Amino acid sequence: MNNVFDIGSFAAGEDLSSYQFCPVGISATDGLIYLADGDETIAMGILQNKPTSGQACSIRTLGISKVKLGGTVTIGAWGTASSGAVIATTTAETRTLGYFCAAGVSGDIVEMKMEPGYYPGSAT
Repeated sequence: MNNVFDIGSFAAGEDLSSYQFCPVGISATDGLIYLADGDETIAMGILQNKPTSGQACSIRTLGISKVKLGGTVTIGAWGTASSGAVIATTTAETRTLGYFCAAGVSGDIVEMKMEPGYYPGSAT
């Protein structure tokens, strides 16, 4: 059984129909969901559906999720949002979404155990 926690009460602030399994975050400016592709949106989870602007987003925050990769990753590496995809990180103080359950390369879709926080070993 896959115990997950999805939230679905936030509306998309842009067309996200091509970004299923990509990191998304909420904007402090308008409270809408956007692709986590810059400093203005901190990733809160992984988009599970394909909403257009104004439609409800289903965002996985805990459990196992598929994620779209933005680089090469290994099993067990910790992942973070970068440019609208998920990459591996070993940098202290980096916000993480979880760790990879499979290896892959940029463009692949693999499973991740969602465990948001900061890269282990950091001061936070």
